[in-house]
Amino acid sequence: MRILKGDEHILMPSPVAVHGKRFWSLGILNYFSFDDPDTLLSETRMWKEVSPLFGNAPVVLDTGAFKPRGEFLLAGKCWAPRGETRVASRVRVRVGSLVKTLAVFGDRYWNLVAGMMTGITDPEPFSSMPIAWEQAFGGPDFAWNAAGKGLVPVEGPRGTRLPLPNVEYLDRLVTHPSHRPQPACFGLVDPSWKPRRDRIGTCDAEWRDTLWPGLHRDCDLRFFNWASDDQVLPGFFAGNETFEIENMNPDFPLLKGRLPAVRQRVVLERADPESGDVRIQELEVVVDTLWLFPEIRSGIVVHRAKTDSLFEDNRDILVLHVVTEAKDTQPRPVRELLETPDEHYAAKVNMPRTVEFEDMKGLDVFKPGFRERLSLVQTSMARRAVKKSILAQLPHPVMLRTPREDNAVLVAAYDRQLADQARLHESMTALIREQAGNTDAELVVLEEAMAMLRERQEILRAREKTLPDVPFEEAALPVRGSGPREPHFFGLLPAGRPSLQQAAAPPGRPAPCGLDRGRLEE
Repeated sequence: MRILKGDEHILMPSPVAVHGKRFWSLGILNYFSFDDPDTLLSETRMWKEVSPLFGNAPVVLDTGAFKPRGEFLLAGKCWAPRGETRVASRVRVRVGSLVKTLAVFGDRYWNLVAGMMTGITDPEPFSSMPIAWEQAFGGPDFAWNAAGKGLVPVEGPRGTRLPLPNVEYLDRLVTHPSHRPQPACFGLVDPSWKPRRDRIGTCDAEWRDTLWPGLHRDCDLRFFNWASDDQVLPGFFAGNETFEIENMNPDFPLLKGRLPAVRQRVVLERADPESGDVRIQELEVVVDTLWLFPEIRSGIVVHRAKTDSLFEDNRDILVLHVVTEAKDTQPRPVRELLETPDEHYAAKVNMPRTVEFEDMKGLDVFKPGFRERLSLVQTSMARRAVKKSILAQLPHPVMLRTPREDNAVLVAAYDRQLADQARLHESMTALIREQAGNTDAELVVLEEAMAMLRERQEILRAREKTLPDVPFEEAALPVRGSGPREPHFFGLLPAGRPSLQQAAAPPGRPAPCGLDRGRLEE
């Protein structure tokens, strides 16, 4: 698959097998600033600025899987005004018509007198408090939040005490040790916690033997939604929603913004597995996720497209085009998107193929023998990945040669080695004759090496009569190099080849060529 996209497109593809069908889902992440949402920022800048907000935890912004409804997520802290502290505060987030308000407290504990809980200690002052699942109600055995606090006593300078959560729903505060409220947070819910765990479907022996690694037919698609239910929309984002965030930036108590007014277009050039005919397919795109990062006043909006998956590696998709348009403009015809000059794309990625169409027809996740066939395909992909890394280490891009030319290069290389061995043989002979006490062991080794070289040389010269003549135009495209001179260099190669072919080579020896990447593919 060849991918044509811009620097502002962060792609998250994912295969999804659910309800007995297989899909290919594509998430397109667009990073933007609250101050200028319509100017999309680069992927490099996104990872540089967003990653520190998650600390040492893995940064998971999207898995590529499609969602049945839109949702918003937020990563940040409750901040007191810069230079100040507070013992309690509140945070409020509004996205479109959804509003969520949480109460935030400093560290608190239950008072324990003679084994009886008699009240709650005063909150300790804080300048910032993470709005994270670790600060919400929960504990190791709590189904809603295994990472939280409030159920397990902790050791401290004042002995063993039972803590209270730092973050709670404003209208559902913990007032008694027996309370078990729903945890409050803006982050993604772990798939092993309620309610996501209950939506995954039946994972029994029948599922394992017939549908794995796809999800069961009774899977609730809301499993793919990461956020708490009060952060999920009835449908998808329209793309013109506004948002407000309170008390989550030390310098801006109230942040306001809106979603980027952009439209993403996803077009596939797809080959028919039977006939090989290429057809153009534009996918429907929805906006299903909004990430907000109030501390750095930026966000990520995720556009999503999906299509039926015919093959496990999607080898029928030859080219993927991702194009951004202003939302207030008329959509351009699909043909114009395909004719966009290459310089408009900041990234060109050539994905290596694994096997032919015929070999992929049986690779169906819902058929017996899937695991064995998948293992073969994965092995093939691993081998090609190694070859690709080797090819990337070659110092200069080279022009492909025909098999006859390739054989001639090898013969020339053996000629040079034999000449070097002959000179070394003469030098060693003269040295040994000067030192009569030495043995002839060195000469024997050299003569054996020269004999092996001559034998290989004769085999290659014999192949010269049987090799086919393959025109240059029928050869595959070379692996492109990189560097400022690369486009100019590759433009000169085809133009200069006829002149090189007409140039007279030395008698009895083919025209020399450089190291060929093509031989490494054997």
